Amino acid sequence: MPPRSYFVQWSGQFENQIRAMNRLQLLVPQSMFVGFLLIFMAFKSFPQTMFILFAGIPTAIAGGVWLQYLFGYNFSVAVWVGFISIFGIVDDDSVLITTYINDLFGKRKMKSVQDIRDTILMAGTRRIRPCIMTAATTFIGLAPILWSTGAEVVKPMAIPSIGGMAMDIVSVFIIPCLNAWHKEHKFKKALKQDPCVAETGIMV
Repeated sequence: MPPRSYFVQWSGQFENQIRAMNRLQLLVPQSMFVGFLLIFMAFKSFPQTMFILFAGIPTAIAGGVWLQYLFGYNFSVAVWVGFISIFGIVDDDSVLITTYINDLFGKRKMKSVQDIRDTILMAGTRRIRPCIMTAATTFIGLAPILWSTGAEVVKPMAIPSIGGMAMDIVSVFIIPCLNAWHKEHKFKKALKQDPCVAETGIMV
């Protein structure tokens, strides 16, 4: 046993990494909260805000972790920075689809559940190409870093972005389905309150 006056203190790169990880534990929730507020202010809908956040972000995390495991990287500050950057990109795709869905529903009166599903299908098919183009450009731009030999510092940041964008394609199909469920629920609720909705139609 060493004397009581002796102690061990980490320093150097390890100390900086611990300090950065502690800081990220605050920054990651704060960035997600700020993103939640911005999306909620844009759509004024709590369900749609939750759809955007929790449809794109979990799929991006799954893709990033999978590619990170494939390349044998552990969680580090650089990896978390890559995850934070990909969160904004995947939310952007979900916002793009949701905005177009709301625009179509603002121009049409729904008289049946089938009208809602047809509108959702139209919005999803028309906005899938821009979302795939966003994912493709991100993947093409970052892919050379994966096989480069002199980019060991940048590679941990690129891996979550590439894996997240690869899995982000799944959210392109999830977001329309969640919005269809939400719109159908609102329509059925309005139909119970006023049966004439089936004849006159309603904005949902």
